[in-house]
Amino acid sequence: MVGHDGPVSDFCVTYLDSIDKRLLEYLDEDDELKLDAIQRLRFYTSALLEGSITPEHTEEAGLLCARPRLRGHLRHYVCSPRVRGSASTVASHLMSSFGTWLVTGDVFSTVEPFDRQSSTYGPIATWVTASSSCFNGLGVVIVPPVGYEHSSSFRALHVLAQELAERGCLVARVDPFGTGDSAGIARDVTSFRAWQNAVQEGAAYVRKAGAREVLLLGCRIGATLALLAAPSVEAIAVAALAPVLSGRRYVRELRMMSLHHEEAGLGMIVAGTEFPRSLLADISEVDLVRNYPGGVPCLLVARTTSDDLESAFAEGQTASGTMAEVWVSSALGRFLDRAAEEAVIDATFTTELTEWICGWAPGVPDVDGASAALGDLSPVPSGPDCDATSLTWAGRRVSEKFVTVGHDRLVGLLTTPQDVISPAGNLVVFLNSGSDPHTGPGRAWVEMARGLATCQVSALRVDMRGWGDSPDGPRGRYAPGRPYDPHSLDDVRAILAWLCQQGWDRVVLAGLCVGAWLALEVARDTKFGGVLALNAPMLYQLGDPIIVNSEAWRVSHQAEIAEIKREAATGRWDREDRAGMRPPAGLWLDSLVENGIPISLIYSSDDYGLEYLTDRLPVRLAAAQESGSVRVHVIPDIDHSMFRTWLRPKVLEIFVDELNCGIG
Repeated sequence: MVGHDGPVSDFCVTYLDSIDKRLLEYLDEDDELKLDAIQRLRFYTSALLEGSITPEHTEEAGLLCARPRLRGHLRHYVCSPRVRGSASTVASHLMSSFGTWLVTGDVFSTVEPFDRQSSTYGPIATWVTASSSCFNGLGVVIVPPVGYEHSSSFRALHVLAQELAERGCLVARVDPFGTGDSAGIARDVTSFRAWQNAVQEGAAYVRKAGAREVLLLGCRIGATLALLAAPSVEAIAVAALAPVLSGRRYVRELRMMSLHHEEAGLGMIVAGTEFPRSLLADISEVDLVRNYPGGVPCLLVARTTSDDLESAFAEGQTASGTMAEVWVSSALGRFLDRAAEEAVIDATFTTELTEWICGWAPGVPDVDGASAALGDLSPVPSGPDCDATSLTWAGRRVSEKFVTVGHDRLVGLLTTPQDVISPAGNLVVFLNSGSDPHTGPGRAWVEMARGLATCQVSALRVDMRGWGDSPDGPRGRYAPGRPYDPHSLDDVRAILAWLCQQGWDRVVLAGLCVGAWLALEVARDTKFGGVLALNAPMLYQLGDPIIVNSEAWRVSHQAEIAEIKREAATGRWDREDRAGMRPPAGLWLDSLVENGIPISLIYSSDDYGLEYLTDRLPVRLAAAQESGSVRVHVIPDIDHSMFRTWLRPKVLEIFVDELNCGIG
């Protein structure tokens, strides 16, 4: 039988005479028949006999495309099936199951409502991306990194999800508990198991949606989670981007970058992400080179050839009979080893990775299973919040849901008090800081939005064009988003206009650094509820060189800073102000006062934005405060990016006070 010298299941013999000639030619390609191939043909031959598909259909759908061989060198096979009837059935169920979705060409994106993906540890946010015109039967679960790497890799993983969907994959990007948009706070993640649970939830979801096979794609610690979960979720393969193979090495890296704060049970804080001691102990036990069970084919992508653990891991897997391929790509370093504001996405890399992943596609979805499963997932309630999720935050219940904003369909998460079912009262809009996505620096915007909701204030975390999950804009011209991109001002104005049309009583803009600058710039000539500006760099003018690190900026401007202080001591700036000679930031303060909307300038005590205002513009700043329009708050010890998480409650307290007494 086609050169196969081992035992063959009876079902294969039964179907032999009915297998199409094209399938026989495929099987005879290398004079061998693997059990893996037999299992794949089980569906195809049954469907041929039943008449549900035809030989012509299999050719059109690309069912004859093989997966990569599990021996020898790695081969790429590109499957781009157009199972239009099946795909449209699945897509229609997906799109009808959600209250809001974002369409880009043939690709639509939405968020699986969290309470439908409620794990043992809490609701899991699942970002879903799929095509409305093709489905190749492959579900891809993307597991992102945590901490700062979550922000720097966010857009790259978003692009990968889009490209995979365009090729027919159903993509679910999951945020482990206590990270991203999922429920919980980082300090509640006391074991590695809490994160692993999200991978299992994502795999279960794509299978319910019709995927016949599941492939896991992870980045950094997300890749580790994917590798560990692969056997239990019966993944067909794993793509691991710079995986953490040694937990002890990873914990040492974290320690080098961590902030130390004495608090019971808190191990370390890295870029605004808290790692409890028990979690660090769990991570330290991870040693995939020595203890990985294997059995699932995998691709490891290393940043450099010096990443010796990847090679050792691959050699171990190959020795045990499991395919393990290693790529070396500098593309990873361009977004993992840089600030989010400087991250670069390599189109060649994402295309090659997409091709490798699509090579595992079975070619046809489980349409009947998808219809039944997605029918069960359809929301029962009706009304404006039928797709909202109820979360517990600081002991209180709040609601959260995915929304698209305005004509450009900007992506956001709306958080409201539990009993708010329609636009009402104050709405605080959190703008992107630097190039961080809607989660904010170190997930600060998630914490702030949910904290405000417990105080009966609604909040919207939104991505501008080219940031996070929002569209790129015409011909991709705005992606990836960069600080002070001029189009961001248009986006902020469009956000305000759209929200006012929705009926919110008062819309307040909130931002950190660049986000604060954008809010204040719009506040010069636009009427709205007010601004909560954190560490606003009011000395910056469009066209100035951009230095994303505040300390690096200080170093590069030492001479200028020293001169400002010297002249301030002589009274020069006061005399020039009285004579009407004012720098751009002084004119900016004047225009804010003239427009008359409430402005709260909130600074950390050592931020240079505050230092500049008090040294260079003391008269203008005093006049602005005397007008009643501008209020200044100083928070001792908090850093520019609010990574000192133990001080964030002070920021939230000021926000609430300002909304109740000043802005509100």
